[in-house]
Amino acid sequence: VCKVFCPDQDCCKKRSSSNKKNPCKGKKYFDSKNSATYVKLENRTEFSIAYGTGDAAGFLGNDTVRFGAETENPLIVPGTVFGQAERIADFFEGHPIDGILGLAFRRLAVENVNPPFLRAVDLGLVDPIFTVYLKRLGGRIIKNFFYAEL
Repeated sequence: VCKVFCPDQDCCKKRSSSNKKNPCKGKKYFDSKNSATYVKLENRTEFSIAYGTGDAAGFLGNDTVRFGAETENPLIVPGTVFGQAERIADFFEGHPIDGILGLAFRRLAVENVNPPFLRAVDLGLVDPIFTVYLKRLGGRIIKNFFYAEL
């Protein structure tokens, strides 16, 4: 899954009713029923990813992924395969993240899934370059532009 996953709605419902620790608490989660572009894969393909701080497991789905806010000029990538986590590590409880977006190369991806940004490149939506600009209280991702002080 190229280390891309978001908690699936069913994962969060199970955790909130069965466990005192709930890594889904306060998180946004993915509900395929609320997406007009979601495509359930014909054969259920499961994934499992281990991190230094925990792991995640679930199944793969296909949907349109949007980079950027609705009010900006978002990058919209249709047909993106991603992980729908049915289990996430307790580590995620209390951390201000809803999932993980991997931007690695294809050869590092789980199940040979094409990472979202590389899918955008393959579709001709962007040039094969991106940068990440971070500052103390936030940052920004700028498509096709390198932003740095010289």
